[in-house]
Amino acid sequence: MKDLDNEQLVDRLEQVDNQATIIRWMILWELRKRFSSDKLFGQYLAELKKSNATITICDSSHQQIFREISAGRFCERNNVTNIASIGILKSAIYALSKPSNEDISDNIFQEIKNRNIPVNEVNRLIAQAKAITIDHKSAEEQNSSIQAIGAPLVVPKETIALETKNTEKTILTNKEIADYIIQFINDQNKNHYDIKTVFKLVMDHFRKRNRHT
Repeated sequence: MKDLDNEQLVDRLEQVDNQATIIRWMILWELRKRFSSDKLFGQYLAELKKSNATITICDSSHQQIFREISAGRFCERNNVTNIASIGILKSAIYALSKPSNEDISDNIFQEIKNRNIPVNEVNRLIAQAKAITIDHKSAEEQNSSIQAIGAPLVVPKETIALETKNTEKTILTNKEIADYIIQFINDQNKNHYDIKTVFKLVMDHFRKRNRHT
């Protein structure tokens, strides 16, 4: 090493550190896969620390170990075997590999790969992608609700028969009206309409009408 200049030594240190880091991530992820839950793996770590507190894994907190496991899982999913070759900081991989970012992280990874983007910019892209995802889900839920309320109601033969029977009378009893409504609700529930919302709208209409009479 004495023959290496300062820049070469720094490069060598970077290579060794990156390689050691990704090997550690992948080993921890492989260990985690051998347990059916985080709880069981956590129990294994606790027992390991009790039996041999001097091994390397015992120097890290459970939080740090699970952070590294997430990084290993992310690298496996994206075929990352060399940190230096992808042009992304380790801190950026930690940010992307958080379980809460799983639905957006792969796309961001492809966008920033080989660009050596600072971690604060990566965090900004994550926040931006999350905001777009939330807005998209909200719009879908709203459209679904509107479609459920606005969809044409399919009236089965049983309801039509009951309606025909009742229209033969000039005045319906309270029980007949209740039977009609119950039959209608049962029929529409089969079609998966949001009956509660529909009747809420109806009740709101009558409340407003009563206020003006």
